[in-house]
Amino acid sequence: MKKLFLITVCLIGSLIVTAQIRCVDLDGQTVPCKEDTVRIPFHAAKQIAKDLLIGDSTKAVLYQVKQELNLTTKISLQKDTIITKCKDKNTLYEDRLREKDVKFTVMETRANQLEHDNTILKRITKGVIIGASVVIALVLTLK
Repeated sequence: MKKLFLITVCLIGSLIVTAQIRCVDLDGQTVPCKEDTVRIPFHAAKQIAKDLLIGDSTKAVLYQVKQELNLTTKISLQKDTIITKCKDKNTLYEDRLREKDVKFTVMETRANQLEHDNTILKRITKGVIIGASVVIALVLTLK
């Protein structure tokens, strides 16, 4: 854009200066330049044309890059959404696992308590059976 601006300034400046500059005719003779005609050297005209074409192609490239950027933004937003959902699921699974661990810990504690209680009951039962046997034996011997 800067080049295009500079070229435009040069063209406007050459229009102003044209009245003072004498032009060279095709025969090589110097003649006064007409005010409505601007003569630009071939290499300068060629460069102006190149710059204009480059400017047009640059606009097309810019448009394409903007479209790609929008598409990339949409894709990254979708990926962020997917990642967030996966993190939420992961947190949910971890919470469920913690709950299961707590349940298993409670169940294990309860099972250990029941085993202990069962052992005590077995001892008490053996004691009662032995005590009852002794009492029956004493009753039978006293008769």
